[in-house]
Amino acid sequence: MPRLGRWDLPLLAALALIGIPPLSGFWAKLMVLEAGIEHQAWWMISVVLLTSLLTFIPLMRIWFEAFWKAAPEQQAPAVATDRLLIAPVLALSAILLLIGLAPSSLIVLADQAAAGVLDAESYLRVVLDSATTPNVEIKL
Repeated sequence: MPRLGRWDLPLLAALALIGIPPLSGFWAKLMVLEAGIEHQAWWMISVVLLTSLLTFIPLMRIWFEAFWKAAPEQQAPAVATDRLLIAPVLALSAILLLIGLAPSSLIVLADQAAAGVLDAESYLRVVLDSATTPNVEIKL
């Protein structure tokens, strides 16, 4: 059986990408699905579910090809994996799980960012502050 990091962690990333709970991709898809149900946008729900399926298929094909295919008969000598190469994969996997298990603070930040994008007046107030706006009179 392969060791941790050899195939478990790439699978974890693939499952997060397609939105399997409790990983990070689940919450984004859940929020889009809830918005689609709330607004009765059945086409949006269909697109989200279809893209999850269409993402799942090639990722699983890659995973099976890379990790479950029989080893070739003439195999190159095994190269020892440097532990430093596994560290980023472990760190990113931990972040996937952390976001998936405790998404509330990121959801609050995303809501604030969305509100800022949708509020044009506050943007204009900051960008076109009277102190930074030149005093130019346009005559037509």
